[in-house]
Amino acid sequence: RLVNTYPWTICLLPEMWPNEFGVIDMGSNFLILVVNDIQYPIVDIYMGYCGGDCSTRVKPGEEVVSFIPYSFFNLPEELIFEEKELLFRPLTSRCREL
Repeated sequence: RLVNTYPWTICLLPEMWPNEFGVIDMGSNFLILVVNDIQYPIVDIYMGYCGGDCSTRVKPGEEVVSFIPYSFFNLPEELIFEEKELLFRPLTSRCREL
């Protein structure tokens, strides 16, 4: 969940926010699930080139919510119900007007 607290529209690039399937482009360096002090980086998925505006746009005061399946982290099944921490700080930018 991300809330835009800025007075302008923010943009999240495809590598900074999961799409509707929970896929994030090449995120293993900055999207990590920690379980029992062990880090499980997300599996890198190359989503290819985007030929247009592929950013997720979030207007002032709005929020975006997404999910990422645990299977994308190669989390062992026996750890599914353990306490988890997600290390992820998506970078935003001010959107250009369309």
